[in-house]
Amino acid sequence: MGAENLLKPGLGTSGAFTITVEYTVPDVAEPFADDLAKLAEFVGQDTRVAGMALTDRVPSLTTHDTVDLAVRAAAVSGKMPLVHISGKNRNQDNLREQLQRLIDHGLQNALMITGDEPRSELEDPIILVPAGFTDSVQAIDFAKQTSPDLFVAGAVSSFKYSVAAQTMQYIKMQKKLDRGCDAIYNQVGLDMRKVHELILFAQTQGIGAPIVQALYWPTAVLAKLALQDELPGVVATEAMHEFLKGLSSDPDKGKGRRTRILALQVALCRTWGYAGVHIGGIKSPANIKAVLDAADEMAATRSGDQLWTQWQELWKTPEGQPVATAPANGFYWFKPDGNGLNLREETSVDAPAGASLKYRFMQAIHDVFFSGSMTNGGRMQRLCLCADRRRWLRGSMYRFERACKYPLVQCQGCGSCSLPETAYVCVEASCAKKLPNGPCGGSKVGDECEVRPGVTCAWVKIYRQAHHAGGMGKVAQSFIPAKNVALKHTCSWISMAANRDHRALGLPKPQTDDNPSNK
Repeated sequence: MGAENLLKPGLGTSGAFTITVEYTVPDVAEPFADDLAKLAEFVGQDTRVAGMALTDRVPSLTTHDTVDLAVRAAAVSGKMPLVHISGKNRNQDNLREQLQRLIDHGLQNALMITGDEPRSELEDPIILVPAGFTDSVQAIDFAKQTSPDLFVAGAVSSFKYSVAAQTMQYIKMQKKLDRGCDAIYNQVGLDMRKVHELILFAQTQGIGAPIVQALYWPTAVLAKLALQDELPGVVATEAMHEFLKGLSSDPDKGKGRRTRILALQVALCRTWGYAGVHIGGIKSPANIKAVLDAADEMAATRSGDQLWTQWQELWKTPEGQPVATAPANGFYWFKPDGNGLNLREETSVDAPAGASLKYRFMQAIHDVFFSGSMTNGGRMQRLCLCADRRRWLRGSMYRFERACKYPLVQCQGCGSCSLPETAYVCVEASCAKKLPNGPCGGSKVGDECEVRPGVTCAWVKIYRQAHHAGGMGKVAQSFIPAKNVALKHTCSWISMAANRDHRALGLPKPQTDDNPSNK
């Protein structure tokens, strides 16, 4: 492929401020040719833009193929695009196939994401085969093993407003970097203190990987969808919705102020040290150009303090009151600086109160029967290997294991138990997406699961268990490879003894100090 890859050197080595623009791949029932071609032509002509990014099955599971459209975008723009690969309804075989197609077509950049829960009312039931989700940490690891030269990006959300949810987001980000992730893309959000938080966190933690902020055309529709939980992980407030709705009363229907909002975000991200921005929600190349022109003018004529003052002045009601762009009393990693942003001093967190009774019980069982006895010819290992040689004993051991574990953790019989790595919370049972290495970005304000209304996010539960037990270091450092689905409904104790479970595929990395497990 003759397209030039500006994304990899831009984010990886040159230190240039790298801009990508997003094309939302539509459903197969909708046309794409004109919109795609116009945006690709603009990307090819504007030297400020490093390339297009193409989404993967965002509106539905029946969108046009992302790889095919990426090839078209590369041919028209002459620049290598960033291809999203979502884990939504994709197992390891599907992931392998999509990655191989990307490589076979000469595409070199991939953004590996978990993906949002498919909306069943919009999908064909035949397509909604319960393939589940491919964990994004596993996907990044697999992509780098498949092609080490592939430029692989991952995602994070700094827009979490509890210490549990935010800590787990940053821990998962570090796991992605540990598996070879080349760049991190932050979630969309209008709380600029949270945008500032992420880059400050990266700087204070010594994270050298480039960080890119995702931005979106600020409309009342965006805020309304976020308030209705139709945009998982995107946070809005009623005040924000009313403010954005009020822009439509401007003589230009709000286009000018929306352009200034987005341009200020671009300029502020550049000032704060972001490696680039990722702009979505704009179909018109002329509107993108207007945003970039305004951002250039702002960056050239205003200091960082002046840009921030302009942002604060822009976000005021007609009565002159500040518009709340974040939930009240939300958690921030750093203490406030008194001017709407952050100091470099971390927020203190209450000391752990001690492990729960259930945690202590399960930890004691693990230490006695599995920690040492399951290796090097120990008693438990010999027992399990003996049972492995007899079918009836294998079945009996499986039933006995379920009888022991289901009342405690609602064990799902995966055959490759990772309870010690997840603070004795079963992600197979507690996480709607069954993510073994950290949370998705879709949990709601209040730590509620994206998929299961009223249910606390499984990884918030894991944080609470591990934090109180002093086990955050183990959770932070563990990496759980993809489990062998053939082990489903078999005894995980036998799998562990026979070296067939996930521990045989990848071991936790040595613990280091540069992780957020101190929270």
